Amino acid sequence: MKTNYFFTNSLGLALCSLLIFFLPNQATAQEINVSEEIAFLASQSYSVLGKFDNKLLLLTGKDKDYEIKAYNADLQLSWNKAVKLEGNYAEALAVLGTTDAFYLIYKYKFKGESIVKVNKYNAAAKLIADEILINYGKQIHIPTPSLVFSENKHKVLLYNMEYFADFEVASFDLAAMKQLWVKNFTPVNLDFENEFRQMLVNNEGSMYMALTRNNRKLKKDAAPFLEVICHAPVYNISTAVQINMENRLSYDVDFRFDNQEKILIAGGLFSNKNFKQTEGFYTLKIPVINPSQYLLAFENYPSSLLTRLQTKAGKSSLSNVGVQSIIFKEDKGVLLVCEEVQEFQRSSVSGFCPLGGQGGNGAGPIRKNYNYGDLFLIATNSAGDFEWENILNRKTFYNQKNQNYASHFIAETSEELRLVYNDKFSSDNIISEYVIQKDGAVNRNTLYNLMAENLKMQYYGGIQVAENEIIIPVLQKNNLKLIQMLF
Repeated sequence: MKTNYFFTNSLGLALCSLLIFFLPNQATAQEINVSEEIAFLASQSYSVLGKFDNKLLLLTGKDKDYEIKAYNADLQLSWNKAVKLEGNYAEALAVLGTTDAFYLIYKYKFKGESIVKVNKYNAAAKLIADEILINYGKQIHIPTPSLVFSENKHKVLLYNMEYFADFEVASFDLAAMKQLWVKNFTPVNLDFENEFRQMLVNNEGSMYMALTRNNRKLKKDAAPFLEVICHAPVYNISTAVQINMENRLSYDVDFRFDNQEKILIAGGLFSNKNFKQTEGFYTLKIPVINPSQYLLAFENYPSSLLTRLQTKAGKSSLSNVGVQSIIFKEDKGVLLVCEEVQEFQRSSVSGFCPLGGQGGNGAGPIRKNYNYGDLFLIATNSAGDFEWENILNRKTFYNQKNQNYASHFIAETSEELRLVYNDKFSSDNIISEYVIQKDGAVNRNTLYNLMAENLKMQYYGGIQVAENEIIIPVLQKNNLKLIQMLF
């Protein structure tokens, strides 16, 4: 699977993530279908796996008992099959669907040893292979490693920490069902809470850990810098690269690996003073073969962007903004998708743990409200120089219970970029989209009004199953439905 580039001329390039799908060049969507609802407990989890032999598969369950549900082309339930995990204290960690199989990764106890294992299933939900990812040995509690997947879904990286300092990392090839390598290391003087930013794995199974160092406030004797710890055994590379931020703080940053160009790319926002405001953006490119030969470029916000985003004239900075996505452009530049968001807290007797593909309720003294503002786009060329900007107006307010609905869904084609989102969610259940052209020109279209169906879209669980079809799960109270969107 190759990286899908924004405005690339080849439609044969595959998708880069579950949040990216191809759409034909139409202004609006044509059809929406809804499955029958199924009972769903708050303690359960769910995941849409994709289409196999023209059947859409959905996984639901908890602990060691799961079930695969298969839907036909009309979203009617065709069959279901139980999937049971082995061992004591079994708990699923992740599930991943590919073109011809799906994988269920879970942890369990066996004869006192803590094990993480992967099961491989075919289209009929029949177990066809299994393999141990890592054995943590005899421990009182089973470690719960974090998992990240490569863009082509063939590699998975597991990392576990002790005392937020000592890392044990394992890379595994899902296609070959074999472990590639295991590495133990301790980053020097790591302040995990304030410095750890992201862990990535590329299509070759190499690891990249991104850190922001000395990034809390500007000091004369401790200049801020980015650090990327690289472990690429296929190139016999294991090193740490330090990137001087030139006396700027990294206000926010996101990393993504370009597997076609074999470059780690970062897009971020910087501050010249403190974390109350940000004055511009930056891009970083780190090549796999020679990671010390990186390219770092800073740019102040263009006055046109500041004027359109702010209510106070004359300000040269922004606040309460962050980088949501990095899109690769055909000219080797990048497009940063950024968002205005403010978080408010208020006291309550009990808190609510929002569902994110995982069930569960929690209790706590704080409830949060979220004010999601405009999305804005910043495009750069291959050298990191500013090319164009545009703003996607969108004002919505969410409390903690429904803040998951505030997400958007990004789509790429050879000619345009589409961003589907919830508009006027609290009253009208309107689904809208922005269509972005190569030069940054934007058109806005209304797709659906879902008030009659009483549905509220949750894009974070969506998956592309065909060039013109996506499936999005919708969880409301104790019922789960699947929504099919055809374009």
